[in-house]
Amino acid sequence: MQYKKLSDGTYLVAPSGVNINTDHIHIASDGKTILSHKVGGQHSYKFSNTRKNLSDLWEEVTGEANKFSGGWRP
Repeated sequence: MQYKKLSDGTYLVAPSGVNINTDHIHIASDGKTILSHKVGGQHSYKFSNTRKNLSDLWEEVTGEANKFSGGWRP
């Protein structure tokens, strides 16, 4: 897993081996709020303003089940 902290305190998170600039999940500074996700350079905002554990979203985005069983925290 790779992550990049942005100047506003939010994070970009992506699986290892992908271009984090074109494929990532954008997480708020609280480590829980999914702001958006970007796949192939295209943003999807369907998760905006939801409080969702990254473990729940990870399988949908990457196809890997239960990658973060306790949820992701920065």
